[in-house]
Amino acid sequence: MAENKTSPSIQQKIQAILALGKEQGFVTQEDILELFPHPETEVNDLDYLYELLFKADVDVFESVLSGQDAEIIEATSELEKELESLSKMEETEVNDPVRMYLKEIGRIPLLKREEEISLAQKVERGDKRAKDVLTKSRLPKSTWVEE
Repeated sequence: MAENKTSPSIQQKIQAILALGKEQGFVTQEDILELFPHPETEVNDLDYLYELLFKADVDVFESVLSGQDAEIIEATSELEKELESLSKMEETEVNDPVRMYLKEIGRIPLLKREEEISLAQKVERGDKRAKDVLTKSRLPKSTWVEE
């Protein structure tokens, strides 16, 4: 581990970045550069920060959104709004098969990011029950076949 010979103000910056990373699961280079605007003079402190981020399992990204990513997020939020409105409609209001399908899948709660990651890791270790949960989370309960 890198030597921790940092000043209290640097320690506060490091703790702020760590807290942000633990909350979001990641930090960006921009987040780090906001608190460490002169990285060339703070190399040792940054090495220590990166080591702590690595040990805390916090990813570091160049940036979060590129233009294309922003479009994907916007389209996703529009789809989520559409799914929500479809899930609230009465059966008689939906005649289009695509809308009927979207209405049906809109009723299925999605896994949270942490749940999906945890289940995927268990599946990689050979946990059959986790694989079943992960698979069935995308299907209506009426289609589940219990073994």
